[in-house]
Amino acid sequence: MIANRRTTAFPTASATETPIPPPPEKLGEAGRVAWQQIVPRLFNEGRATVLDLAALESLCRCYDDIAAADAVLSDEGHYCETQRGGRTAHPALIERSRQQELLRKYLVQFGLTPVSRKHIPEARHAGVATRKR
Repeated sequence: MIANRRTTAFPTASATETPIPPPPEKLGEAGRVAWQQIVPRLFNEGRATVLDLAALESLCRCYDDIAAADAVLSDEGHYCETQRGGRTAHPALIERSRQQELLRKYLVQFGLTPVSRKHIPEARHAGVATRKR
């Protein structure tokens, strides 16, 4: 007999909601905070399932990478000297920009931007009544 997969140790907001996985141990502080703010909402609204965990971890890892780049930029500045004495953007500034663009793509995929939320059927929003048209 196959075990019931819903009998996991994941915490839930209520008995009727989908179990919410804890943040992966590999996430840093910024990633864990993002996970705790984003994942429960997505699970409770039915916009994410356990099939999305890898993508959600990647989304939250972007927050960690942005925080790490910000720490480097805070210590070293946004520009560095070239070998010829000129100035160029610090590699951490370029990486932060890359991570912010990747984060934006993940946020859109999960309907976490104002524009992308417009494309989500109203019935799937938690606490929002459906309109008859």
